[in-house]
Amino acid sequence: MTSLLASTRLILVTAWRQLRVPVISLFILFHTVALMLWVSPPFPLYWSVVPLIRPYICYFGFWNQWLMFSHPKNWTIYLTANVTFADGQVVTWDFPRMEKLDYVTRALKGRYREWAHEYVNEDEYPLVRPEACRFIARQFVSATNRPIKIELVRHWTWIQAPPGLGEIHPQGESEYAFFAYDVRPEDLK
Repeated sequence: MTSLLASTRLILVTAWRQLRVPVISLFILFHTVALMLWVSPPFPLYWSVVPLIRPYICYFGFWNQWLMFSHPKNWTIYLTANVTFADGQVVTWDFPRMEKLDYVTRALKGRYREWAHEYVNEDEYPLVRPEACRFIARQFVSATNRPIKIELVRHWTWIQAPPGLGEIHPQGESEYAFFAYDVRPEDLK
């Protein structure tokens, strides 16, 4: 029995030594091609290929969109939420801001910033906003004082173009409350 295990182990070790370079090379090739296809702009076969690689890309968190290469915006933005409680108290909740986080937390919360800036903030995705408000409300669950209203607020500052090369924008920070949500008791579960 011991010799059978030893010979099986020897066969497996020998097989791995022979196959490891081709297996690792194929994985690297697959990974590189999958990422290149994922971030490429749509082409004729794009919608035939993407469903095949989507499980791999999404499971490991490699997803992104073509807009990551879009033209740079001429403003900086961040989002907050004003949380109103049943007793009238108002608290501000901040969406993650990369400039205020250390490197490790920034890496862990980067997708939240992307979610906030590219989905919650944008008018093309109105169905995301109520869910974002429910998420924020659940951060403040308390037996004595529950949140009753969430108001999403957009803050932005224009980035000035070099003199003579672009539009002149007002100085300073602007803010705008762009969505309000009345919290229901079932939202807090």
